[in-house]
Amino acid sequence: MSPIPENTAFVFSNVHAGQVFHSRGVLEPFHIQFRNAAGKVLSQKAVHPPNGIATAPPGTNHVIERKLESSGEDLSGLVYETQSPHQKIELYRDGNDIWMTLNEEIQFHTDEADASHKYIVRTPLSLAKKIDKVLIIGGGDGLPAREALRHPVKDLRQVELDGELVKLVKTHPLMRKVSDDSFNNPRLKLVVGDGIQYVLDTPEKFDVIIDDAEFHVTGQPDSSPARYNAYMDALYSKLSPGGVLSYTIPEGNPGTKRAVDYWINSVSKRMGPTAFKSSPPYMKTASFDCGPLGREFYLYISNQPLRTRRNLVS
Repeated sequence: MSPIPENTAFVFSNVHAGQVFHSRGVLEPFHIQFRNAAGKVLSQKAVHPPNGIATAPPGTNHVIERKLESSGEDLSGLVYETQSPHQKIELYRDGNDIWMTLNEEIQFHTDEADASHKYIVRTPLSLAKKIDKVLIIGGGDGLPAREALRHPVKDLRQVELDGELVKLVKTHPLMRKVSDDSFNNPRLKLVVGDGIQYVLDTPEKFDVIIDDAEFHVTGQPDSSPARYNAYMDALYSKLSPGGVLSYTIPEGNPGTKRAVDYWINSVSKRMGPTAFKSSPPYMKTASFDCGPLGREFYLYISNQPLRTRRNLVS
């Protein structure tokens, strides 16, 4: 097989999420970019023979492969990677664009992070009766805490399972910048631990609870359905009067309809069948196209009718 000339590019169209590209039978390392239909780079990496692989992330439409420069410089934009006990963590940069993947699933991209986290955090803060005590479950990229810290929250707590991810966000210059250094902010009480167990065990109630944990991505200490259902029930019971739960699901995920049905049944059971006939209702929904991440679906659930109680600007 002849060497590939410098600056040669190969374009593969009609690529789907999860499709694997490998280096078997390839003589030289190559740089691969996964792009969406608009041409936006979703992720990229260097693939080295004989066993290198790269998996297309959600939203992929086509792929561009190029030979690495003869200098051996890695043009992938991969600036950090590690394998924690729970997941593979990768941080990428392409010019001003920064994104993170966990187990090769993109978690945030700077193109969408500001807007999406207003849905995840600012909306429930605007709906809650009070915002004195806020609990974040997951959110290991520091972005939910960043948004919460922009508002007058008195007691902000976060429980993140992956200590390696926390270390990255606290120490890496790119993540400190992207997160507004939220994990080093003294206003945040950050706990490295099992968020499900924290919710099950705590006797406290919170004005806002933000569920931003990637339970389907991150390796959990106990991923049994019974434990997760107990956690879902506990979330609602740990809300203070007029408190709001923010719950995020990728739209189109098989679990989306199940989650909506679960919360409708759960709220109806607690507040009565008229909970969804009241005006305003006890549960609201929203959705947002997060670009590289796809469309996300947001649920806001309360034990009192939901209405906008404050106008927040960040």
